[in-house]
Amino acid sequence: MYNPDVTIYDDAYTYTIEEGEASQRIDRFVASLLEDVSRTSVQQIIVDGGVLVNGRTCKPSYLLRVGDEVCIAQTTAKSTRNAKPCALPLNIFYEDKDLLVVNKAAGMVVHPSPGHVDDTLVNAVLAYYPDLQYVEGLRPGIVHRLDRDTSGLIIVAKNARTQAALIEQMRLETGRTHQIRVHLKAIGHPIVGDPVYGSGNMCSTPPLNRQFLHAFQLNFTHPTTGKVLELEAPLPEDLTFVLLQKSSL
Repeated sequence: MYNPDVTIYDDAYTYTIEEGEASQRIDRFVASLLEDVSRTSVQQIIVDGGVLVNGRTCKPSYLLRVGDEVCIAQTTAKSTRNAKPCALPLNIFYEDKDLLVVNKAAGMVVHPSPGHVDDTLVNAVLAYYPDLQYVEGLRPGIVHRLDRDTSGLIIVAKNARTQAALIEQMRLETGRTHQIRVHLKAIGHPIVGDPVYGSGNMCSTPPLNRQFLHAFQLNFTHPTTGKVLELEAPLPEDLTFVLLQKSSL
């Protein structure tokens, strides 16, 4: 299963720092992961012991090193548990009785968090499918996530059995957040417009107000039928326009 920006949900988020992530402050790194939580709030989370480095508490100013194990306690579970249905535009790319695949637009946050209470993918899915079941009472249907400014395909399970099976597939395939973004920076080719691992400068001609990242493909085994689903979503208009303009130069 492939996704450019994926977070696997568990009781805590755990990361091993790679070369492209080292030498930055821990509060900046955590803020890049919890993108809808302010840096000030992240600093308080760290002070309160919600973030551990190599099993120990740290200061917000701690500089990360290659190989550091960073463990981040869940800070958005309460918001997700209390999420309310909201009728928002939802581009359903595929659907059957067990799951649906959404072609998420750039700018849409996946799950509720401070500052995004009723405008997320979770809110939209709850309105579209009110009978959605929960795993462990949290995260209705969500198997993985895409960053707010990343567009593309994301799976939503309709029942607990399907959700658990898909999460297990995800664990086997990938477990890194910002995986592609980190690796591309490490080889000297950061993603255009990436505010964390790139220069942060967006394309000026033509304008692009987000990172050039789209989850165009999903390959996974259907938990019920056992068949491999291969889905591809074309580039959205903003990214296609950039490519067309650049190719004409």
